[in-house]
Amino acid sequence: MVREAGRAVGEVLAGLVNFFNPDTVVLGGALAAVHDQLPAGVREAVYRRSHPLATHVLRIEPSRTGENAAAAGAGILAIEHALSPAEVDRAPARAAS
Repeated sequence: MVREAGRAVGEVLAGLVNFFNPDTVVLGGALAAVHDQLPAGVREAVYRRSHPLATHVLRIEPSRTGENAAAAGAGILAIEHALSPAEVDRAPARAAS
């Protein structure tokens, strides 16, 4: 069942791989970290349904952050927003008012 779920995810990812031509696809979540069958199913479908030029250097790997991938990503986005050049430039104006 896990491998079949991976194939279903891989069929959707194949279209994205063909369009964006990424070097790496990172799979997050508990199933990707625990079961080797999910990434295997994803790889199977992506390599079967994608153009060979799009998969020439493609790597499909489970996330190293495991179940905390979403929280880590959200934290990074918040930090990048808070410390963006535009926000840093606005800080003195907010402090003065």
